[in-house]
Amino acid sequence: MGVVTSTLYKGYWLTPMQIKVWGLIAEGLTNKQICDRLVLTYNTIRAHVYALYERLGLHDDEPATRGRAIALFYQADQPGGARVV
Repeated sequence: MGVVTSTLYKGYWLTPMQIKVWGLIAEGLTNKQICDRLVLTYNTIRAHVYALYERLGLHDDEPATRGRAIALFYQADQPGGARVV
């Protein structure tokens, strides 16, 4: 497995896959729909979602957490909305 680099995106250091997954979550896709879109297994997507939530400072996969991830995605586009770590 190669080295994966993180990119500063919307104020968070994320891998390219975390950026893709976050965008798909923001579109309202479920983990299953993300699996189908990216042609990856459910467990792989769960791992990416979990890692994304960790980077965003969120800690579980409850609907409220997913809603907070979506809010952060769009909030970061507003002036002063990005949180630089």
